[in-house]
Amino acid sequence: MQRFLSSLSAFIIRHHKAIAIFSVLLGLLSFFFVQKLEFKTDILDVFPANAPKIESFKDFITDFGSNGNLIIVLEAKDKDMLAHLDVAETIAGRFEASSLINYVEYNVFASSKGLMLRNFPLFLDKEGLILLGRRLGREGVDAEIRKNKERISSPLFTPVDEMLIAKDPLNLRDLITGTVFKGKAKNFKGGSGYYLSSDGSMMMIMARPAGPPMDFAFMKDFSRELASITGEVERDFGEVVSVGFTGPYGFALEAHSAMSREVYTTLAGTVVVIFILFQFVYRKRFLVLLLMGCSLFLSLSLTLAGAYLLFGGLNMASSIVAAMLMGLSIDYLLHSFNSLEDEFRESGDITRSLEASFTKVLPGVIVGAVTTSLAFFSIVVTSFKGLHEMGLVAGLGVFMGLLSAIFFMSSAVVWLQPYVFKQKAPLPHSSEGRNTSRLRSPAIILGALALVVSIVFIPRISFDSSPESLGIRNSQAERLGEKISGMMQQKNTPLIVMGHDQTREGLFDSYGAIEERLNRLQAEGVVGEYTSLSLFLPPPGRQKIAIEQLAEVRERAEYLKESFFYALGKYGFRADEYYNGYIDNIIRAINIETPVELAALEADSDYKAGFFYNREKLAVAAYLYPGKGSPGWDEAGVARVEQSLKPLGDKVVITGMPVITGSLAGTIIRESSLASVLSLIAITLVLYASFRSVKKVLLILLPITLGFVYTGGLMGAGGVDFNYINIGVVTLIFGIGVDYGVYMIQGYNTGGVAGLRRSSRSVFMCALTSAVGFGSLMTMSFKGVASFGTVVVFGIAACVFAALVILPALLSYAGERGRA
Repeated sequence: MQRFLSSLSAFIIRHHKAIAIFSVLLGLLSFFFVQKLEFKTDILDVFPANAPKIESFKDFITDFGSNGNLIIVLEAKDKDMLAHLDVAETIAGRFEASSLINYVEYNVFASSKGLMLRNFPLFLDKEGLILLGRRLGREGVDAEIRKNKERISSPLFTPVDEMLIAKDPLNLRDLITGTVFKGKAKNFKGGSGYYLSSDGSMMMIMARPAGPPMDFAFMKDFSRELASITGEVERDFGEVVSVGFTGPYGFALEAHSAMSREVYTTLAGTVVVIFILFQFVYRKRFLVLLLMGCSLFLSLSLTLAGAYLLFGGLNMASSIVAAMLMGLSIDYLLHSFNSLEDEFRESGDITRSLEASFTKVLPGVIVGAVTTSLAFFSIVVTSFKGLHEMGLVAGLGVFMGLLSAIFFMSSAVVWLQPYVFKQKAPLPHSSEGRNTSRLRSPAIILGALALVVSIVFIPRISFDSSPESLGIRNSQAERLGEKISGMMQQKNTPLIVMGHDQTREGLFDSYGAIEERLNRLQAEGVVGEYTSLSLFLPPPGRQKIAIEQLAEVRERAEYLKESFFYALGKYGFRADEYYNGYIDNIIRAINIETPVELAALEADSDYKAGFFYNREKLAVAAYLYPGKGSPGWDEAGVARVEQSLKPLGDKVVITGMPVITGSLAGTIIRESSLASVLSLIAITLVLYASFRSVKKVLLILLPITLGFVYTGGLMGAGGVDFNYINIGVVTLIFGIGVDYGVYMIQGYNTGGVAGLRRSSRSVFMCALTSAVGFGSLMTMSFKGVASFGTVVVFGIAACVFAALVILPALLSYAGERGRA
């Protein structure tokens, strides 16, 4: 290697201008691709790409479009949304007028295309049909019209009440909301059909954007459109209501905004802090800072351009690479430039200085970069797309950082040498460090004590498989989502049941069989609430029972028309022509004799039905929420649902985030452990090939071995758990921490204890810059990414403690001037 590096230095001396210019042009070309980079915020981009359960969930999202639903939430400042329905409808109209929104809906009755209204008796259960018969009898009709009279006479009578009475004087909407929507009837306060919270303070508006959340360009335009509309609403109605967004699309909007903003702000903040630290410690000329900045820009541009060409963008895991590589790349620049500067101060000749720097220090830098990149590349053995892409991009980035330091930085320094180095006297030789022997015993005792404490705390670490562990901190969409969940009497993420068949008739039967089993699970308490196609089309079994019971209803309603118009006159209401059609529709509905099937639903064209029925794929879906007292779906609950639906065969598929996260936790733990073992083996082989000494290899591995245990102790003590993103840190600790051992042993080999002390300063600065790079991730909104930064900072602190405190103490046993 020495001969190759000597030849490389001579090549750079001869062609330094061409290399520098070519590097700049290459960086600018790479930046062109970087500008096209997209940020993928979908959590599914972190999970395995071809796992059957993941594919089932992706099929569900594609077939039923659940991730395309935006929920607009209006909150009344005076906690009374009913008093501001006119404002709500005006606001809804503004969203509906947008060319970027296909559909807006905020009232279950107003949006109905007629199927429910024409066939409402089929939607009622046994109790509802009994109530319907009573209401359509003479006494029931008289009682309802009398109630209307009393409401009109009440001082609390509102225009909304007037509208409801005029449209539905027999108040049949209450029967529908009370039975069709079961316990969720309170969400349609007062039977109005508006999506209101139980306390009346909030109202939901359902919207369907024109583009998918995966379309990055559309998301940017749509975000601006929403900001414009929200600004208008705030200006015109800010004293009355506030506007927020939630639902799958709301989360996607928030995630896109946060990632697009924070990737660049975090990177910029990291650059500023690192260069301030660098200048504070080393006091270099401004030109040196500028050249290092250009070198970092080059390495990052090449890395991100590679990410664009390989994957088209960055996902939630790989988005951390930019800030991460800042801390690592500066290490190579620091070691390379400091060595070159030291050599130049002694010789005053740039040619001899570059050759000496390359042959003395660069081997250690190369070994450190190779071992770090191998640690990153070893992550690609995992099937998890997020970690896989992060490993490839980060490994590529390490090599780009190394090549940039070797070629661009060295060439630029040679070219601008008169303006780069400060003229100082040759460096004095450092003393051998008289206090090393005296401090080695306390250092070893301290290290042993830290080891024991870490072992005690490690068992406290667990794996958090919940999607919330990867979400956004202080999320407005999540806050509103929790309110909506409470409003809908639903909690957490639903379990999805999908049914499919070759024909509509077969699917209709499968739909009925699924409903029967879900009803049983609900009665057993396994399932709490669930929503399904039954909101739009009653299952066959319910329709059959309803048709049988309608005979009794028809008997009670024999004189419905006469009773109705008599009651109107009796209580002083005018017999409007509208009421003839109203009564005729009721009579027609109670005379239904055949079930309504899927073809009728397709003709109805209700937008919301698309979340439950796909006519092209001939598939239905149901959303299941866990039973009372259960915080969420656990393995036992999912297994119970699977067991109940198993007799239906492969026509039924169970999916959803509870299935994905529950089944993949063990997989990622196994695969991450494998990646860590492969990383350690690869690092060990590279070290042995470089140093040809088992003793030296073991000493170099000491900081990462102890650092690994110390990191676990810090996580356990700090209450930091592993998740689907930060579990990759275990492998990275090996790659990052091994550099510290390499630099320390190399310094000890070349200068004894004095060399060890000089290396300690560089290692500490490298650790500090790396901690700044990774630590900047702790400020990001994504909890998974922030926890990644936290764990890496723990790992850096642990490894540098072992390298600077324990390793020198052990080396001192070899003698103050010995060699490892």
